[in-house]
Amino acid sequence: MREIAKRVSLRLDSTEYAHLKQLSMDTGLKMEPVIRRLIVGAELRPHPPGELTELLHQMSLQYLPKKEISGLRRAARHADTAADHCSLFPAPEVCQ
Repeated sequence: MREIAKRVSLRLDSTEYAHLKQLSMDTGLKMEPVIRRLIVGAELRPHPPGELTELLHQMSLQYLPKKEISGLRRAARHADTAADHCSLFPAPEVCQ
């Protein structure tokens, strides 16, 4: 885990705070990681709905040998976005 050496206090008006809170809810991240990612210029992507993740998982199981499934399940738990999930579970009907 990295060491946090500096602390920044940030004052937002109600509109800015509401926007930050909405970004946090859309991405599935807490507000602090959202701010960190925005500082480094990362593109924020919406968190895929649970139904999409489950659908991709079910569709991909029919294309994979049994040995690969357990490793991919572990990797999917750490997938941040739908694009990450699509790279793990290629289902051409959904991941286009």
